[in-house]
This record gives sequence, C-alpha cells and structure tokens, in this order.
Amino acid sequence: MKHLGTLLTLVVALLLAVVPLASAQEALDLSNTHWTLVSISGQPVHTGSSVTLLFGADGHVGGSAGCNTYGGEYTLTGSTLTVGELVSTLMACEESIMQQESAYLAALQSAVSVEQVNGQLVVAYGEGQQLVFAPALTLENTGWTLVSINGEPVVSGTAITLGLDGKGGVAGSAGCNSYSGSYTIDGETLTFGPLVTTRMACPEAIMQQETAYLSALEGGAAYTIANGRLTLVTANGAELVFAPTLSLTSGEWTLTSLGGEAALDGAPATLTFGADGTAFGSAGCNTFNLPYTVDGESLTFGSGVLTLMACEESIMTQESALMSALAAATAYRIEGNQLVIVYGEGQELVFEAAKPVVTATVTYRERIALPANAEVTVTLEDISRADAPADVLTSQTLVSGGANVPFTFELPYDPAQIDEGALYSVRAQITVDGVLWFTSDTIAPVLTRGAGTDVELVLVRVP
Repeated sequence: MKHLGTLLTLVVALLLAVVPLASAQEALDLSNTHWTLVSISGQPVHTGSSVTLLFGADGHVGGSAGCNTYGGEYTLTGSTLTVGELVSTLMACEESIMQQESAYLAALQSAVSVEQVNGQLVVAYGEGQQLVFAPALTLENTGWTLVSINGEPVVSGTAITLGLDGKGGVAGSAGCNSYSGSYTIDGETLTFGPLVTTRMACPEAIMQQETAYLSALEGGAAYTIANGRLTLVTANGAELVFAPTLSLTSGEWTLTSLGGEAALDGAPATLTFGADGTAFGSAGCNTFNLPYTVDGESLTFGSGVLTLMACEESIMTQESALMSALAAATAYRIEGNQLVIVYGEGQELVFEAAKPVVTATVTYRERIALPANAEVTVTLEDISRADAPADVLTSQTLVSGGANVPFTFELPYDPAQIDEGALYSVRAQITVDGVLWFTSDTIAPVLTRGAGTDVELVLVRVP
C-alpha cells in the first residue's frame, strides 16, 4: 500500500507539472498581428469604413478607428487584455463614422479579455459585449493593377501594376516602362525605396501618367485594403486605387477571341493553369491536358492529351485552331480580367477570367407541386446596413416549367465588390402570376465572416 501511495503521488505530481506546460503552449501571442473590425456588440461595421487593430511586439497597440488613427499601450496576461489610454488624431468625418469611432475606442479601452475563435479575434468588454475582428488582409505576396489616380481612371489600353514579393522587393509596369525596387511596411504605412525603370518611350498621355504614378510612389504612403481594393494615400495627398491583379493560376479562363475572330457561342473553350505546371480545359468539344512552362512573360505548352469526340464542323474547326495556337504560344500578358496569349506571328488568343459563384439550393418542406409558370428568384445581397434596404449584387430568375424543388442556382459575383467587413446573404422567393407563394425567412450568410459560398435555402409558405 505504501508503494501504491507513492505511485499515486508521483502520477499526480506529473499531471500537475504537465498542465502549466500545456497552458503555456496554448497562450495567445498577439505580437505583430493585424486585424480588421467586423462588428461592435453584434452590429456590423459601417459599409465603406475600415477599423483596424495592430498589436506591436513592444506592447504598443494602434490602427485606424475609421476616421482617425489611434495608438496606446496594451498588456496581455493569459487571456486577460488591458488597453491603456488611447490617443488619436483629430480629423472629422461624417456623423455615423464618428459615432462608430467613439464607440470602438471606448470599447477597446474597456477590454477585459481576448480569445481566438474560428480564426477570428474576439475582445470582450463591458457586460458581455464583444468586439469581433477578422485577420487583416496583408500586402505581402500580392499583386495589384491601378484603377485610378486622384479619381481619374488610367489611360485606356494601359495597365499599371504593383507587385510586392513578400521579401521587400517591388516590381511592376508603370504603363510604358517596367520598374523595380524595394519596399518596407510599418504598421499601415508602405514606403518605397529608390525605383529603377527601363527607358522606353510611349505616347505623351501614357508618359505623363507614368510620371505621375512613379512620383506618387516616392516616399511613404498610408494604405488600406477595403472592398477588395488597395488604396494608397501619399504624403502630398495623392490617392492611388488598385484592384487585385489576376495571375495565370487565378482560376478558369474562357476563350473570347482567336486570331481576332470572336469565339463561337454555345461551345465555350476554357483553360485552367494548375500550380503543378499542367494546363487543362475544354477545347469546345474535347477536353485536353497539356504541360506548360512560364519564364517571365514567356509561355509555352508541351505535347499533351486530347480526347477524340466528334462535334459539329464549326466547333471542330475552332477546336483545331485553338490547339494549334496553344502549341505555337510564345508569350502572355494579363490585362484587367483578360488573359492574352501571343502565338505565331503576333496573333493573339484572348481569354476572360471566370467570375466566382455562390451556389444556392432552393427547396421547401410542403408537399406542394408548382405550376409550370412559377418563377423562382434568388438574390445575393449586401445586408450590412440595418437602416437601409439591402444592396443587390446579383439576381437570377428561372421559370419552373413544371419542375419541382430542389432548384440549384449559381450566382456569379465580382470579388472586387466584396468588402471583408460587410455582411452578405442569399435570399429566395417563389411567385406565381405575381403572387408570393414561398419566401426566405432567415438570413443565409455567405462570403465573409467565415461563411462559405454554398447555401441551402428552405423557404416558408406564404399564407
């Protein structure tokens, strides 16, 4: 019995020794993390405003409160978070933004604890209230295409790009000449080192635009990422707005023209580049699989596999021309949402990027057959503002034609329209001769705040 007691004592001692070690391993480390506010006490952040939170490794905290920047000190002990008195700039913005800013800063200064839940940062304050943050989008390893300078769109037919390699190197096209150099990121400030450029000459309007762009990049600029756009505001007040740049491997590309001739309707030819060096798709009738090699702007395809189905003559003619063009490819470029593959003697294949989709399945529980003229409508909406009607991003309607549930929809959307801090939902309804039969009665979140892109909508009968 004495030996048993000694053994139990040893086991308990070991367990007690292990528990602190496990807790230490699970301790939350916020150093050098960057977050974007999603909601304050359950209320979503105002559309168009960006509230950020950056924890420094030195105990400092700061960010943008929506209008003004702020800073202070914090301490983190286990899950207990204490934020000291915050100081901020004194700019004025519209009333709703200022009210949100005031509420946010007061909440942050009364923080009592913090935890990470499903990738989000949850800061508790007050009497059970919460600030919920999502990880901030980062500039590292990203590519962007300029949309406007000081509100003016870029010159038609030009593409100005900005690529940040995650290792302190920047490169891109200024519209005529390519450029490269270095960059540093400090909080929400992006600073470029000296830039070197090539020395080509282009039309005057393009050169003037290039000069304005490169001048704006000199020195530092405050940056924000919101609504899928990167905005740089320089020390002299210049504003540069960028949209994400597509890459070869961004997804599926659909052929729009071949050698200057429009692609056939009804027989879409597609091309997808895998990260493993394999390209695949549909040539219009048959599917194919080809190895590809990229070296800078050079693009070549090797011999691959093509299925051997037969289709109508016009489709087969286009298919043959497409495969021959890919075999003769020499270079590529991406302009906006288009991929241009150069082949032969300067001829071009033009593809367009496929938009991502939200998939919705519509059904109901009642055993009611729909008449052939029943109309089923599904809508993707931005419901962030409780004080305003929902903003419709896209909508589709189909006539049942005698079919019954479930109905499946694909709602294409523009990623550039999506604000990571906003709330999006899918809604559906079924009408017959203008009379509402079934409708959604719950929110079906998609796209942001951890929601996916596939929803099932179970509609309720309207009396």
